[in-house]
Amino acid sequence: MTVFAYFEVEDNDEFLTIRLANPVYFDVVQYGELRDELIDFVERQRPKKLLVDFSAVRYCSTAVINTLLMVKDRLDGYGGQLKFCQMDDVVRESFERLNLVGTTFGIYASVPLAAAAF
Repeated sequence: MTVFAYFEVEDNDEFLTIRLANPVYFDVVQYGELRDELIDFVERQRPKKLLVDFSAVRYCSTAVINTLLMVKDRLDGYGGQLKFCQMDDVVRESFERLNLVGTTFGIYASVPLAAAAF
């Protein structure tokens, strides 16, 4: 497992899993750092299958959602896939309000369900 400032990465051979840190206490600078760190990671690694694990996330601001949209755009550019899993109801509601569930992002209850969807 590789640890970054705002997430951890685990290589499962078939896909990479990113476990996000809980951004509930982030300030504006930290949101920018998370964005830069995630975008840099995706551009360098170019994963074909990327799973974002939200199990530690209890709050998801529009800044984080915007970052994830940028990550998806990068992945789409070279044929990569992005799935989310283990969101709590409050975080999922943020994505639902923006009409991103099932349209832009695939969100699954568990890692095995998300992995099966790749």
